Amino acid sequence: MDWNGWFSPVLTSVSVFEPHLTVDTRGGEVKVAMLEALQSGESSGSSGMGLPPFAIEDGRLTVLTDAGPVTGTVSSSGALQREITSSITLEPAQLEMDGHELDLRSAQADLIIAEGRISGQVEIDLRTAELETVSFADVMLEANITPANDHEYEANWQMRAEHLSRPGQSARGIQSDGLVRLTFTGGEVSTQNLLLDAVDATLSLNSFNAGSLNGGQVAAQLRLDAEGERLVGEIAGTSQLELVNVMRAERSVLTGNLSLDRTALFNGAGSLEGVVSVTDAALEPAFRQTLFSSFTLPQPFTAHAQKVQGSLLNLASGFSTGLEFEAGFTFMPFRYELNALRPGNIQGDERSEILRIGTNGTDPWLHIDDDQFVVQGDLQFSAPRSGINLSANRLALMLDRTTNAVQLSTRRLHLDDIEAEGREIMIDFARTDFQSTESQRSLSADGHIHFTGDAFGFEFEDAEVRARVQGFDAGNGWNFRFERDNCLGLDFETAALPTVAFGPASLELCAPNDLLFVQQGSAFSGGFLTEAMDIPFYTGFAAGSISLQNPQIIWRYDSVLDLELAGDNLMIPMRLAIEEDGRAAHFRSEFASTALATDERGLNVSFDLTDNDASLEDLPVDIEVAEIQGSGHAGAGGLNIDYSILGALFTDGMNEPINAYYQPLVLNGTGELSAEGISLDGRLRLSDQTAFIGDVSAIHWFSSNRGSAVLENGALTFEAGGLQLHHLSERLRGLAVNAEGALLPAAQFSWQDGVIESTGQVEVDGLSFDTFRLGRLNGLSGTLNFTDLIGFRTAEAQRLTLDEFRFTPTLVLNNGVADVSLLGPDGFSLEHAEWPFVGGRILIEPTIWNFDEPSQMVIIEADEWDLHSLLGLFSLNDLDIAGRASGRFPIEIVGANAYLRDAFLRSIEDGTLSYRGDVGESASTANEYAGMAFDALRNFEYEVLGVSANGNLVGNIVLGLQMQGHNPEVLDGQLFKLNISIDSELAELVHAGSMSASVQSTQDMITDLIREERESQQND
Repeated sequence: MDWNGWFSPVLTSVSVFEPHLTVDTRGGEVKVAMLEALQSGESSGSSGMGLPPFAIEDGRLTVLTDAGPVTGTVSSSGALQREITSSITLEPAQLEMDGHELDLRSAQADLIIAEGRISGQVEIDLRTAELETVSFADVMLEANITPANDHEYEANWQMRAEHLSRPGQSARGIQSDGLVRLTFTGGEVSTQNLLLDAVDATLSLNSFNAGSLNGGQVAAQLRLDAEGERLVGEIAGTSQLELVNVMRAERSVLTGNLSLDRTALFNGAGSLEGVVSVTDAALEPAFRQTLFSSFTLPQPFTAHAQKVQGSLLNLASGFSTGLEFEAGFTFMPFRYELNALRPGNIQGDERSEILRIGTNGTDPWLHIDDDQFVVQGDLQFSAPRSGINLSANRLALMLDRTTNAVQLSTRRLHLDDIEAEGREIMIDFARTDFQSTESQRSLSADGHIHFTGDAFGFEFEDAEVRARVQGFDAGNGWNFRFERDNCLGLDFETAALPTVAFGPASLELCAPNDLLFVQQGSAFSGGFLTEAMDIPFYTGFAAGSISLQNPQIIWRYDSVLDLELAGDNLMIPMRLAIEEDGRAAHFRSEFASTALATDERGLNVSFDLTDNDASLEDLPVDIEVAEIQGSGHAGAGGLNIDYSILGALFTDGMNEPINAYYQPLVLNGTGELSAEGISLDGRLRLSDQTAFIGDVSAIHWFSSNRGSAVLENGALTFEAGGLQLHHLSERLRGLAVNAEGALLPAAQFSWQDGVIESTGQVEVDGLSFDTFRLGRLNGLSGTLNFTDLIGFRTAEAQRLTLDEFRFTPTLVLNNGVADVSLLGPDGFSLEHAEWPFVGGRILIEPTIWNFDEPSQMVIIEADEWDLHSLLGLFSLNDLDIAGRASGRFPIEIVGANAYLRDAFLRSIEDGTLSYRGDVGESASTANEYAGMAFDALRNFEYEVLGVSANGNLVGNIVLGLQMQGHNPEVLDGQLFKLNISIDSELAELVHAGSMSASVQSTQDMITDLIREERESQQND
């Protein structure tokens, strides 16, 4: 120090040895109090002396950090009015305090302060730092500071860092270059007194994390300028992008406008508006699984749901999109909020799927923040290659990113017709609500599914399933219930099996306790019930409907479907042709049950029908079946079902049992049902007897709607105390008894398009029986050939032979033949019948016998009877007649009576009559005229001899006797004309074989006639 006077000393230089300087960097801020005075260029002295040059040698520097103090050296020289040069060197340090760490390799700063302005270069090499608000690893920083004016600076920097993190933020592989312009506002030198005026920087990161936002391979550029209290400008960059638990993209491109706080660049709040495009993007697998797990449907819709789900998963697994957005964020801690500004389009990487989301009202369609991922609006999804068009109105999807809970709802979900595995479905739900948490899932839906295609062995056309359901899954499988007082609606136009089609039908199926189904592992099971179902059906040969009362359905699905259906009063009315004029038929079952089970080959079927009956229009048969059972398989290879019939009872459907045309028949048998046709083999017997009628074999072909059946190997043997004719037909009870012999039936049936033809043969082998009116028939034989067995019609002239017809013990006809034809169940035609009789024949004129007519007329002809032989049939030893006669005997049968109507027998040649009985001898003694009459009858040569008869064969008969002739030895051969009427019980006389009881009355009549004849001649 020099003195230029006593009171004016002059300071020529200042040297300071080992001073101490402290810099405070704790809490994320930097404060350097000493630099405030240096930057101002002012001194605090009042002596008026100028500050001389100075030098600081071996100064000590302490930098206070959260991990402890770092020490170094400071060397500085120069003059305040001119320029000060400073060099600061920090010593390597490894510090640890209160959970904070610092490992400094080196730090060097070379600064020049001239005219109150700072410039220079700073280099820092930091291994690691774990401080209060920031942590570093392998940081290399180089910065050059240049002043723009007294309070404004520019700084160029280059930084490399392996790792940098702040609360809620981290980055790795950091490289940054740029220029920043800032203003020092005065006061102590600290970051709080710096205002950023502009930033022009580039940044690259290997990876970064900011809350739920991650990125990688980041390359960004930004240019910001001051606008008021904000830094505003453009930002552009590319990176890999990940929204934690939501999505990741291999590449995203961002352009936009960034706004930051000038005073707290990385500590305040900011906003960003712009456009981001992402490519090679995908939703996170867990999010995809949760989101699309609701896109599952049971069979037969599984393939369609998988197709839609697969297409959505394909889109979610690789897509690109562009998004115009606005976002706000804070740095400490880092939080952000993003909203989409325009409708979005999301396109699959292969351009095969497109998802469009439009806004609904003023709400953004996409909202993302640290806690939520929200999509809302109207959605349209299309996958042209897969034929998928899906739309959802008022879609609301929310992912709680803290709990991974998902909520998904729509107010109308519509899927256009989609084809899968040969099936086509359309889905339209008025409402869907799905929720998923880590512990449970729930789903409610209200809508319908339209379906065409094969399912459960059926081929459906225009089927529709409607339901309002609620589902819940607590981790052990789904349970679905109908909403209260709701049931499942099932409509279909047709549901076809290989041989039969059902529909159109509309069913309402409810569930016990509203429980639609439950899930246990991979298995689903449930049940349906309803009051009644009525389903039309049609085949190639019939059309009708199936109705079932109180049906109950139990089902289970575990890769295959098992279904059981049971109900009461199964009714199947039908017509055996598609046309309206087809023959009506009906089937009823008191109780029906069936079981269906799918497998890899198709459908297994079994059924059990009990207490059944059936009928067919114009078929005179009522059918009851005790039980029908069957089981088999239906699949691509066709239909193959084996079944059995137990106790099929066939009864006369045209008459009451007391007047049945035939007695009940029973059939037991087995058969096969296939896609080609149905067959049956069985044994037919009488219901109340063990008598075997024959083997039955039948088959029907579906494609040609034709079929056939045969009855063969039958043999009915009649014997006393055993099988009798009334066991075959109630109408023969009492009319034909004591039967012996055999009937051998055979039958053939064929049908085409509902029209049935039937033929048959009944061989009659030595059949003998007693009749109520006609006596006993022995040895009836022949064959009846039926042209219509069902209609009980035969061909004309069916020849039968009869060994013996024993009309009375004395009146026996042998070796008769008859030609007959059956006209149906109501009658027959007797075309010809004859027996040899007393040298001539007995003939029956052709007649038609109607069973229901109150009266029948039968005309018997006598052809050239030998009167001597005829007389020999009776016990009249005193009477002899020679000659031949013919006649006609009309017999009207009314109920149990038979009436002769103008019956007669007349001689066809002259003959003789001789009576030499005791009655004639006694009459000659008692009366002259009687004597002459009986004398004449001893050798009466007649020219006319005739007998007439009228009356009831089983009551009184009026016989008329006409004789004209003479006895050459009586009254000189005088001509006698006799007309005698006799009223007698002819039936008793004939059956007794004697007419002696009427001789006395005959004598009296003859005596009177001769007396009258004699008196008449005398008067002449």
